[in-house]
Amino acid sequence: YFGIDYVAREASNAHFTVNGIEASASSNTFILEKNYQVTLNGISPQEGIGATIGVKPDTESAVENISNLIGGYNQFMEKMAAYKDTMARSNALMGEMYGIAGLYRTDMDDMGITLTDEGTMTIDKDKLSKAIVADDAAEKVNTLKEFSNAMMRKSRQVSLNPVSYINKTVVEYKNPGKTFSNPYTASAYAGLMFNSYC
Repeated sequence: YFGIDYVAREASNAHFTVNGIEASASSNTFILEKNYQVTLNGISPQEGIGATIGVKPDTESAVENISNLIGGYNQFMEKMAAYKDTMARSNALMGEMYGIAGLYRTDMDDMGITLTDEGTMTIDKDKLSKAIVADDAAEKVNTLKEFSNAMMRKSRQVSLNPVSYINKTVVEYKNPGKTFSNPYTASAYAGLMFNSYC
């Protein structure tokens, strides 16, 4: 009565050819070579006319991610500069970070990322967008990865031994006359969590 038993067209798999090899899938949408999600929208207008599938860089997304990386670096440098007068060792950390950034200065200049004399970086987004779609884009992105990894290594080093960048004296009270190991050695940094005592 409702026409539910009416079959307009028998169901069948999608048949297609990839690099000269015939293949099929239960849907028009499938994963190709474990990398690309492909949707077939129709049949080729003529026999032998194919489509090229590849990856085109998403320029806006790449520029945004690079801007976030540079923004994080700038924020770190600006916070360190705020303590420059009160903590002399913050100058040393700023110098080390500036030195790391200086190693990649030439390559980043080509991408529109400029290192200023204050230690921060500026971005020319038009130049960066062009660099991302250039023929040597993979090489330039690799430079940014190396810069990012170097920053991560430095931040891990600082977090493991923060006392080396502050002007604080660490005092351990040993038990005189006893030869066993000091139980407070492992917690030399514990006192840094307290601002004052009641």
